[in-house]
Amino acid sequence: RIDLVFVSGKFLNNISDLSKFYNIGRVVIDSSVKEKRLNYLIEECRQLGIPYYSVTRSGAFVCDL
Repeated sequence: RIDLVFVSGKFLNNISDLSKFYNIGRVVIDSSVKEKRLNYLIEECRQLGIPYYSVTRSGAFVCDL
């Protein structure tokens, strides 16, 4: 299990590829991801049932440890 997966603009794979090998708790998409790619990743997370957080749309990601 991976609690958080951080995705940057250089991430060229698909979330579904990662989910074949890992149980993903949440995907955090940083602001370097372009809008078209962001929309694709969000839709992919929705289809897979993986919670996501977009820094572009929601601001800084804060996580209590």
